[in-house]
Amino acid sequence: MAKKHSKKKSKLHGRIRFPWESRSGTAADPLMPKLAGAHDRSMAQTVVAKIVRSGPGYIKDSFVRIMRNSHVLRAEPEFRDLFFDADRTLAVTARILKKHEKELSRLRQADAEEQDVFGDEVRAEIIDELATPVFRKEVLRRLERASERLGKTTEADKYEVALMLEALLEMKGVPWGLCALMTVIYGETLQQAEAQAREDEKIFGEFLPAFEKGMNLEEACALLQDPKRAAELTRMMGAKPGLVDRLQEETLKTLHEFERKLAGGEVELDLFTEAELTLSCTYLEQYLADHNIDLTKMKRDLAAKQFREAIGEAIRETMVPERAREMKTRLEKTSRAWLSADNPMGLMLQIELSYLDDTDHATNPFLLSGFIGQLHRIQRQIKSHPRGDLPHQ
Repeated sequence: MAKKHSKKKSKLHGRIRFPWESRSGTAADPLMPKLAGAHDRSMAQTVVAKIVRSGPGYIKDSFVRIMRNSHVLRAEPEFRDLFFDADRTLAVTARILKKHEKELSRLRQADAEEQDVFGDEVRAEIIDELATPVFRKEVLRRLERASERLGKTTEADKYEVALMLEALLEMKGVPWGLCALMTVIYGETLQQAEAQAREDEKIFGEFLPAFEKGMNLEEACALLQDPKRAAELTRMMGAKPGLVDRLQEETLKTLHEFERKLAGGEVELDLFTEAELTLSCTYLEQYLADHNIDLTKMKRDLAAKQFREAIGEAIRETMVPERAREMKTRLEKTSRAWLSADNPMGLMLQIELSYLDDTDHATNPFLLSGFIGQLHRIQRQIKSHPRGDLPHQ
């Protein structure tokens, strides 16, 4: 049963000026362009005619009803498989709950109505953050498909909800956290994420008490070298067909974040010497000379693409077998040192090294990121030492 709207004042938000309101008290009807493209089937015509007869005040009068009833679309084929990102849902939920923990603690002594009001506000805050621009675009795309399909059926109520919800969510200033469809998707995402976290704990729970006792990452990795533990872990993972794929996805996500930091100069590994870095400029200059191109007149995306190719050529020339072995040996020592210091990037570095010999060095994301990161650091050093007294690498 839908909750009755409370008259208590919002705890987290100030008064919202909705799209149909303005400082002058009047506003153009934002629904007319949407209705102009509505379907000409008899049922759809009836719904649209009702909306048109209601005039400009229809959105204001129907806002609460449409937002509240939007949960009916969850069972429609366009929305059955839509969820928020599970890991991000857990992280954002935990962070926002922690931000309000003092107020939540106080509300344990409050009446049920006040608790419900505050709980709805916190949930709305979480959903508004989880609903990224990409997610919002996907929802609007699915709403458009749903209204097109429902317009050809006899389900007038669902058609009206889909048609109107798309129009409402496209408006600036409408909090997505007030939409019942979003709250259902959030609730189901949270349930799935929490269930998966419990399942992960069953499989990897042996590591948790070890960490609590102060075992570092290096010792944790050593657990997997125990044949009995490794065999049991393999058996348990084999019993969960999708687990290996999910772990691979999570590993790749973490590797991409590590490479992003490396490319931004946030991780200092100094993979290449100054002479090796200079090779990229040499290759770029040669390309421009061969094709009689003025770099200052090239489009930015084309210049970036060509510079990336020049970096690849520099890496290919640099990473001869002996140089590759020397780099790997040095980085393995770095990885072990990081692991001993409980630095999680030590594990990421170990994984990167495992791929080092499997791909073309010129296209290896780790090497490309390291090369670009060093160039970024040099650029920052030049800006901070304009007279040329740069520190040596």
